Amino acid sequence: MRILNSLVRPNNMKSRILLALLSVLLHFLSMPGSPFPLLVWVALVPVGLAISNVSPRYSAILLYLTMSAFWLVGIWWLIPAIVKFTQVSYVFAIPILIALCFFIALPYVLIGWLIANKQWLYKPFGIIFISASYAVMTLVFPNPIPGNIAHSLYQYPIFLQLLDVGGVAMVLFLVVFVNWQIVKAIHSFQHNRQQAEFALLRGVLVLAIVCVYGALKIGLYEGGNDKTIELKIGMVQPKLLREDNIERLYSLSERLVAQNPDIDLLVWPEFPTAFSYVGNSWDKQKVDYLIAKLNKPVVIVSGYIYEEGADPNDSASRYYNTAHLIDENRVLKSSYQKQELVPFFEYLPREQQWPFLRELFPEALRYIPGNEANVFHLDSNTRIIPLICYETIFPQLTREFIQKDGNIIINLVNDIWLGDQWASSYHFAVGLFRSIEHRVPWVRVSNSGISGMVSASGVIDSATLTAQQVIASRVFDVEIPSERSFYSRYGDIFLFGLLVVILIGTFNDKMRKVLKVHRRGSSESGI
Repeated sequence: MRILNSLVRPNNMKSRILLALLSVLLHFLSMPGSPFPLLVWVALVPVGLAISNVSPRYSAILLYLTMSAFWLVGIWWLIPAIVKFTQVSYVFAIPILIALCFFIALPYVLIGWLIANKQWLYKPFGIIFISASYAVMTLVFPNPIPGNIAHSLYQYPIFLQLLDVGGVAMVLFLVVFVNWQIVKAIHSFQHNRQQAEFALLRGVLVLAIVCVYGALKIGLYEGGNDKTIELKIGMVQPKLLREDNIERLYSLSERLVAQNPDIDLLVWPEFPTAFSYVGNSWDKQKVDYLIAKLNKPVVIVSGYIYEEGADPNDSASRYYNTAHLIDENRVLKSSYQKQELVPFFEYLPREQQWPFLRELFPEALRYIPGNEANVFHLDSNTRIIPLICYETIFPQLTREFIQKDGNIIINLVNDIWLGDQWASSYHFAVGLFRSIEHRVPWVRVSNSGISGMVSASGVIDSATLTAQQVIASRVFDVEIPSERSFYSRYGDIFLFGLLVVILIGTFNDKMRKVLKVHRRGSSESGI
């Protein structure tokens, strides 16, 4: 009982550290791919208790270290991926990942300091300020891996439907808000039970509103009332390694179409084997022969297309990672060059200024980013958003395609480097949010799993899912709603609103002092 009391109302650093570690454990158990995702609704509670009643300095340090550990247990799977892809040693990869986690957690220094300095836990509207600061600083701070605790809910679309209003910012805000209402309830229970009850009531009420909105939206989109376009997509998951040839792709494609002759489109994933539809005449000939045989349009990723004027024989030459739409007549209808590249995997940041990086990461590729969101027009009704792998985690990029009338996301993925770990679940979770934000279906075609189809309401079609690290093929029956969302039209207006909330929460004390002095002066002067 004494231990429990010391955790609920910590009065020494040992108890606070134990609480911080408990938050890290809850985060680990709730992250995508873990067994208890709903723990995300309480994952921040222990660390919230830990930083109560401490100085701003200790609050900032403790929250920073906790969130650094959050990230470390959340993306530990990047270590083997770094080693496999770049051929660096574990001795080098581990400190790189630790340094990355400490960098990503930097915004929480300011959040922790503000919570303690402004005493937000004890003030009216304080938890709104806390939640707004979490959402804004998490989403605005530069981050090559823009995930957050809200992504743990990807298998529970009832909690995610508000994405179509306020994007990730709104869902993250609500998750943090519920967590901190529980913190306030626990903290207030002994000295003010009424305050504790009201805090719990606010948390429950927010959850109820989220669920009611979610149920209504899922019912609308899953009820079939707004579906205007239907599409049958065939995909293959070949599990190709760098050293493999792509004969498996051809044979899988032929078998799939033979068994499903009514598909409208065949899709290949991104894969690591050397291949270029544009840059290699033999590859083009083979693909054209397959298309002529199948009489189906295809979407593929051409592993490399050299920039104009580059010498393919020069190892320092740079190239694009490009997706293509080729119609059933073997006409290259459209191409899209990947814009969001994976640092240290697909390119080396600032390599020209720091050439020694090439010695540290000799196997890093030399891709350069494209500069245009090019929608693939399959027909007059179907406009494909061809996101390549990592790109699906960036909300603004997807919105650029949506503004060009894209209405279905086809995500071409290569997760082979990540192995049979939680990483693919994490990647899947972050990408799924894009479908709900814009009310478009999302088709994920992976080289090694997880592949699958998600509806415009974020409901995962479990029959379409493939296991990791297996060879598979699937046919997806996709329905495309006619209308996009509020978020599609207005973007991150909710996030900007939260920024205003933070400014009010940060400077309202000073504003009150200024107004008080002004009133006193007016009174003394007789005005």
